[in-house]
Amino acid sequence: MSWLDYFSKLFEEKKEQKIESFSIRQLPLKIEKELKNLSEKRKSIKNIVSEQIANFNSDISEQIKILESIDLEKRKENEKIKVLVKENLKVYIGYLKKLIIDLKSIENFEPEQYLKRVNELLHNFNTTSRNTFEKSTILVGDELERTKKIIKKLLDTLNKLLDENKHSLEIENFVNKINDYLKKLEETGRVIEEIEVSMENLNSKIRIAKEKHEKAEKNISNLKSSREYEQDIKEKARIADEKNKIEKEIQLLKERIDIKALAKHFHHDLKKVKIINSYFDNFKSAMESDPGLEIIKIVKEARGMDINNLNDIRKKYNDMSFPQISEIDRKRISIENEIKTLKIELSDIENSISQEKKKREKILEKKSQIILEIKEQAKHLNILIID
Repeated sequence: MSWLDYFSKLFEEKKEQKIESFSIRQLPLKIEKELKNLSEKRKSIKNIVSEQIANFNSDISEQIKILESIDLEKRKENEKIKVLVKENLKVYIGYLKKLIIDLKSIENFEPEQYLKRVNELLHNFNTTSRNTFEKSTILVGDELERTKKIIKKLLDTLNKLLDENKHSLEIENFVNKINDYLKKLEETGRVIEEIEVSMENLNSKIRIAKEKHEKAEKNISNLKSSREYEQDIKEKARIADEKNKIEKEIQLLKERIDIKALAKHFHHDLKKVKIINSYFDNFKSAMESDPGLEIIKIVKEARGMDINNLNDIRKKYNDMSFPQISEIDRKRISIENEIKTLKIELSDIENSISQEKKKREKILEKKSQIILEIKEQAKHLNILIID
């Protein structure tokens, strides 16, 4: 079997292959196997080409010796023509030697690049050496024709290799695309897993927060239904009632004093008028700013009226103005603050869960698109992706 027959068999048409079915989970192993097979095939191709290049170098080296041994001095031709042929033949031989060196310099190239580069070198050689070759054939025919046939044989062989290799390169292209998509699919799987872990943690947090919230609501309910809370409400009602009574006492006292008439009575005494006006503007505030309760003396002097009960009224009013927060209030406020904090926490967690769900939807959509791309590329390899 010739190397061409071997190569043809190596890359025979895929039309005869049966369609294979794989799941997405099974596909990575299949693609890994395909990549390995393609790598081995490319190495085989390079070995074949390297062997042909070695034969070519050997044949051309022999032809170079033959060309260099040609003696045109004995030929009965025009001297100018002989000189022209000698010069061009020398240049042509130089091109041949350079071609051998260039072919040896790419021996370590990767298979695909090696094959392409060989083809380029041969085409470049034909282009650059064409004129010198044609001028040399004026007097040197048979030897150059044999050289031309050796080069053409290699060039034709490599062109055929390239044509036969097209299908393999296309397959490799599809395999590489699928391999890239599989990596993306693996990445989406990792992201989805991270999202699931995050959501699991968030769901755990929300369960704990809800339990705390329910407990706090139960605590506030128990507190409000307790005997202590009932007594605290009654105490607050009593204090409010007392405050209303004091307010009424203050109002009755203001009416008895008749502050407007009092101000007219002492209009000539600026000091007393100032005290009287402060009570007119704000009776309660004036009680606070009148430590000696001079108003009692002023009323006594003007009306002969005794309002010593203003001392008791002021004391009661001051006591009522600064109510103490009860222990029940402290408990209630603490629980209510806890409930507010938990509601904020629950809202934040719910927002985070919503965001994670949106992220998951997007990544799942991306995953579906990647799988569709994989299925499409797999068709070119006669592979059917099953769900």
